Amino acid sequence: MIRLVALGITFFISIQVGLLAQQMSAEELIERSLQVHDPKNEWKSFSDSLIFKQLRPSGEVSYRRTFIDLKKNRFSFRSNNEEGVLEYQVDKKGSRYLWNGGRAISEELKKKYRVSDERASMYQSYYLYLYGMPMKLSDPGTNIDPNVEAVRFQGKDYLRIRVHYDPEVGKDIWYFYFNRRTFVLEMYQFYHDESKNDGEYIYLDGAVKFGDLRLPQSLKWYMNVDDRFLGEDVLVDSR
Repeated sequence: MIRLVALGITFFISIQVGLLAQQMSAEELIERSLQVHDPKNEWKSFSDSLIFKQLRPSGEVSYRRTFIDLKKNRFSFRSNNEEGVLEYQVDKKGSRYLWNGGRAISEELKKKYRVSDERASMYQSYYLYLYGMPMKLSDPGTNIDPNVEAVRFQGKDYLRIRVHYDPEVGKDIWYFYFNRRTFVLEMYQFYHDESKNDGEYIYLDGAVKFGDLRLPQSLKWYMNVDDRFLGEDVLVDSR
């Protein structure tokens, strides 16, 4: 009898979530989520240093430090390596890299760490995109499917939206998963080719507050095809 009641409640909740998805547009869902993540529109003027601990399946632990200044359009990324400290800097004038605080770096080290202007832009895009959601869903070139789906992923119910981009912005297909009660963004998922089930999904866990702005504390990466764990990025400090 208890099991039947529990199943009935689950069925009722599923119906309610489905009705909510039908009644709400993607634009409305994003707006509700923004009221949780960035109610005072602070992301557009965000300026702070963020220190990340990276955990890999092998047990390897490393630290990275980024500086984001959206008002002045500046970004830097610094990582500690065996031979020294590599830092990328990006601003309105372009990108540059520093090795142990200076400009000189051997060709051998440059090749080993794949040092390039393109990699500087890649790091900037990585951190601003993944930590700037759902705020960056309003960026130019972002195409949001209007429908909200009620979906179940690994035993949990979500409200999900689908996003694709103009070709000059990006080619991947993205899905964003929101908590059906609080509207907090809890996961995102991308495919290079959805028919092949490639790409990855990323769980967001915890929150770090900067004023009323909410950034995820932990990002856990998994493969779509086999749920293989790829690593975790943990926001451990800001200075």
